[in-house]
Amino acid sequence: MEIRKAKKSDLEEIFALGFKLLKYHMQYNDYYKPVKSKKEFKSGQKKYFTEQLQKRNSLFLVLDDDGKLAGYSIAKVTANPPVLREKKRGEFAEIFIDEKYRGKGWGSKMLEYSLAWLSKKKIRQIVVKYDAKNQWAENLYKDAGFSPFQNEYELILK
Repeated sequence: MEIRKAKKSDLEEIFALGFKLLKYHMQYNDYYKPVKSKKEFKSGQKKYFTEQLQKRNSLFLVLDDDGKLAGYSIAKVTANPPVLREKKRGEFAEIFIDEKYRGKGWGSKMLEYSLAWLSKKKIRQIVVKYDAKNQWAENLYKDAGFSPFQNEYELILK
């Protein structure tokens, strides 16, 4: 098993993993756009994933199990609003570990790799958003030292 930077040739497997991530999130609430197939997911995400591969300020990682992808993550550097002290911040945008590989520390290792990359870029503030009902994500980020920063609530108007 190795954690490495994603390549364009990984995209098909990443689409399959991303589709699993979406299905995982869809169980929590109907905020997520219903997608019925990997093909439909791919058509919506192809541009986003391709851009993340190419951007200098994005780190797109995969967890490679001897040629079969078992997970992926995306971290990026973005501008902060001008009212904050730090001009830039890191965002941990996505992480997914296939069910078979969970509970073995790979999510934490991918997070550590990303945090080291952000640190090399002199980024001090790192933020993450995740579904409030996702206990796995809650534990991952708390164990890594993240603490509450801002609350985000939603209201769906009818």
